[in-house]
Amino acid sequence: MATEYRSFFNIGLYDPVHFDRWPYGPNEYDSALYLSAKKRKCGWGKAAEFNSIDEARAFFNDWKNSSKLKMHIVEFKKYVEVPDPIYPENHPHSLLKRIHQGEKHSVWVTAELWFRGKISTHYVSKQTLRRHRDILINYGVDIAKEPEQVYEPPKMKRDDVWYTT
Repeated sequence: MATEYRSFFNIGLYDPVHFDRWPYGPNEYDSALYLSAKKRKCGWGKAAEFNSIDEARAFFNDWKNSSKLKMHIVEFKKYVEVPDPIYPENHPHSLLKRIHQGEKHSVWVTAELWFRGKISTHYVSKQTLRRHRDILINYGVDIAKEPEQVYEPPKMKRDDVWYTT
């Protein structure tokens, strides 16, 4: 499974009679008051999580006590698992995955560097390269030739945008 870094949102609550704004500083989020998925006041551990600001606002407006308390949408980020894309059998990603499962790590490193076009920077003996070539030929990878196309593995997606509420 692949991972992504995504934004999620909680609804922080405060009483406008006592405070002009959400009174908690950045280090006090754990002790703040939130709205749970069952539409009850709760602590941070049981707070409802939303995928978007609009979802959080709609949830708060459906709450029967929304007229008595004010909300402050609190954004937080976390890593989530997402399904891997489906690659064909002869795609470098699929080949590298099979090599990783069936061979030693050093053989996988050689194959990955070959796919990235950086086999020349891989400092191993000629004997080791011949041994790795004999193993990788079984997977359809010939490191004696240059790869037809340089493959850069996909990087983890990061949502670096912070939303203001």
